[in-house]
Amino acid sequence: MTARKLKLYVWENVLREYTCGVMFALAYSVADARKLIIKKEGWSKDSPGFNELTAKPRVVKNRNVSFCGEAADELRELQTLV
Repeated sequence: MTARKLKLYVWENVLREYTCGVMFALAYSVADARKLIIKKEGWSKDSPGFNELTAKPRVVKNRNVSFCGEAADELRELQTLV
């Protein structure tokens, strides 16, 4: 049996009207990542961010990726767990 590895899922250029435009979650699958964000934000299907999560996220599977912008520090910290 192979061990499941966490991946960092990043949605960029989302909710730009009132956020820095990044949503991210550390999870085993994109479905799990979406569920984590929806639960944490308390979203329903009518929430503005809900539809943004249907887009394909950037998937970080290793530590050789760089980030910049307002959420960069948080993303770099999560990246060390991948």
